[in-house]
Amino acid sequence: MAKQRSPNYPGVSLDDAVQYIRQLYAKERKGAVPVAIVAKALGYEMPSGKLSGNALTKIAALRQYGLVEKTGVGKLRISDLGLDFVLRGPDDKEYQAA
Repeated sequence: MAKQRSPNYPGVSLDDAVQYIRQLYAKERKGAVPVAIVAKALGYEMPSGKLSGNALTKIAALRQYGLVEKTGVGKLRISDLGLDFVLRGPDDKEYQAA
């Protein structure tokens, strides 16, 4: 029988989420962008115009970890916590606190 996990459990590890937030920052900086643009910045192409399940899983994990935040209907931006991971190195005290 397959192992069940909580539906609220993030779909990716924190280390992976930090890498994804860095990808997003490299492409879009801190501005509020539509969810489809976030998916594209994470490497997902949407020929049909619909978001894939994998893209939505990654975006949901970024929200669950608090690395992105909603800024309106269908828009996200990198949170202050996300910026701590992007702008600081692993040896920085604020990075470690985050």
